[in-house]
Amino acid sequence: MQQIKDVLDYEPATGIFRWKKPTSNRNKVGSGAGTISNGYVSITVLGQRIYAHRLAFWWVHGRWPREVDHINRDRTDNRITNLREVTRGENVANTHRRDNKSGVPGVYYNPACGQRPWVAYKDRDGKRKYLGYFATKEQAMEARYAAD
Repeated sequence: MQQIKDVLDYEPATGIFRWKKPTSNRNKVGSGAGTISNGYVSITVLGQRIYAHRLAFWWVHGRWPREVDHINRDRTDNRITNLREVTRGENVANTHRRDNKSGVPGVYYNPACGQRPWVAYKDRDGKRKYLGYFATKEQAMEARYAAD
């Protein structure tokens, strides 16, 4: 793995990887490494594509994580202070917005649902269970809280 550190440098405070040595004619010494892939920064190094958040975790902690979560949910923010190792369930739970317009986790408004535009759901173990469609926000909230 020292080969990776021979060609890349990582700045933990900014989360940016930079090339130390060019590995192709497309990268220059000192330029930022990586491209956006599926919303994440990925870097092709030594013939292998690696997500930058996983590489940053390895860089600092010396081991490859099972799952890495971006605390602020910004997939391009690879500052080490924004990364934490989590279980798969914790990572999936963090993908769902807690600041939705309803202000209630597990409840959202969908005007396409006609007479029952309020939707309630519960996430557990990485799976989403829909609890129903409701005419009012209060009904959806009741269903969501009853599911806990």
